[in-house]
Parts: sequence; C-alpha cells; structure tokens
Amino acid sequence: MSKKIMLLNLNMAELLNPHIQPVELAKAYRLLNHGPTVLVSAQHKQETNVMTAAWACALELVPAKVSVVLDKSTKTRKLIEQSGYFALQVPTLKQIELVQALGSISQFDDPAKLEHCHTPLFHFDGFNLPVVEGCAAWLICELIPEPHNQQAHDLFIGKVVAAYADDRVFRDGHWYYHEADPSWKSVHHVAGGHYYTIGDAVDANKSKPLIFPNFEWTSTKGETSAIVFLDFSPYSSSVFFKQLVKFYEQDVLKYPQTQRISLFKYVFRHRYFAFFLYGLIAFNTRSLRMES
Repeated sequence: MSKKIMLLNLNMAELLNPHIQPVELAKAYRLLNHGPTVLVSAQHKQETNVMTAAWACALELVPAKVSVVLDKSTKTRKLIEQSGYFALQVPTLKQIELVQALGSISQFDDPAKLEHCHTPLFHFDGFNLPVVEGCAAWLICELIPEPHNQQAHDLFIGKVVAAYADDRVFRDGHWYYHEADPSWKSVHHVAGGHYYTIGDAVDANKSKPLIFPNFEWTSTKGETSAIVFLDFSPYSSSVFFKQLVKFYEQDVLKYPQTQRISLFKYVFRHRYFAFFLYGLIAFNTRSLRMES
C-alpha cells in the first residue's frame, strides 16, 4: 500500500470518526490494565495480518511497554519478527464475531483471511501499520527484540510509541464504560469461544469510610505515648495521606503539645509487598504505631 493511499485512508478515518484522540504515553498502560482480549496487527512489505490474542498486558509505565504472547504457528508473529512493529487494539462487544473469526483462521491456511473476515483497516499518520476500525483503543508498538523470551516463551515485548482511544469510552486517562453504550464493553476470552464482557465499576477508595479509632493513652514514668491499630490495606497511599492530614488537624492538635505525636510508621500492603513509610507529623518524640 502506497504512503499516499495510507494517508488518504487515515484522513478518511479521521473524518468518519472524530472521536479518535491520542493518549498520553504515561497513561497508555490503562488501555490494557483491565485485561481485555486484544487484536494484534502487523505488516511487512505487502503482507498484512490481524490476529486475536488473549494474553496481553502492560509491562512498564515510563517508557510505556507492553507484552503479548504469540504462538509460533501464527502469521502475525512472523510479520512482527520481520518488520519490528505491531499494534495492539482493544476490540468491543459489537466486534465479537470479528474477534472470534480473526482468532480462529490462520492466514497460512487462508491467505485472504482479512477479506473473508471483512476486516476494516486504516492507518494512523506516520505509521505504516494497519489497525482495525471500530476498536476502543489502539497502541502502536516497536518490538524490543528478546530472542530467548520469544523462542522459549512466545513472549513479545514492545515499546509503545503512540496510543489512541475513542473518547466516547476512554478520555482524560480513564475508561468510561459505565457511561457508554454496552456495545463498547471490552471482551475477555476464557476458552473455546466463550467470553465475558467487563463488569461494573467499583471504587475501593469509596467502598467504606475511613474511620480512625480513638487514642488509648498510657503513661510510663511520666511519659505519655499512644498506640493504635489500623487497617489501611484497601486504601491507596494518596488517600491515606489525605486522611492522615485531616486526622492530624482535627484530632491530634486538640491535645497539648506535650502529647502530640511526632513519628509514625505506616505499613501499606499491596500485591504481596509491604511498603514502610516514615515521617514527622508534629514537634516532639511521642510515637504512634500503625499496623495493618
């Protein structure tokens, strides 16, 4: 396909869908973080193909990286190895038949696979790489060659060089599935052509109020100290610090300065890791121990 035709296709796509907007690369990981089934496209010279992949995920924030598992039997994998580029796309429920077809037919068996699957393609400006129309998001990736991973584990890693999304369902770095028509929902393949769509939004930071218990003051040889047990594991560190400032201003400051707390330890559990954060919050050496 000539560059002239490519740009013409791009301009037509932009005219037909003004909702396609670029996504900040630092937020590109959010396009995959909910674990959708993706479409993988690639092109080398005059050969183009698109396949479906269930195992794809974000790998790094900055620079943005992704990974995808591609079996050795697929034509798309061969095109990626030859060209050094690929695109990941987040298809929607309205494309479910296309998603299933592109994942069921090999271009090695059917050279006219894309035509037979009625696959609508276009190109983004500056990238001679086909992408599928009608998706919710697109990530243009440059292959990071890792021969061992590719051969031993079928694992391909890509650096995201550009990302786009349809602003009817993704904008300002956030998905809006809860506001969009259900046909925009992402699909998640389980096995044998059986899929789920993404469910309802749940905000763990708002699922229950963050309540601080009362102090239990004890005295030893005239020294006043406090110990309190809290569970902060469901909360992000940003929420914790906002609540801590509020707690300090409204509760701690009501005590005399001699009883104020100066050192805290916060244990925050997240994905099997424990992070220990220390800081001063007052003026003397009285301590508060927080444990989850």
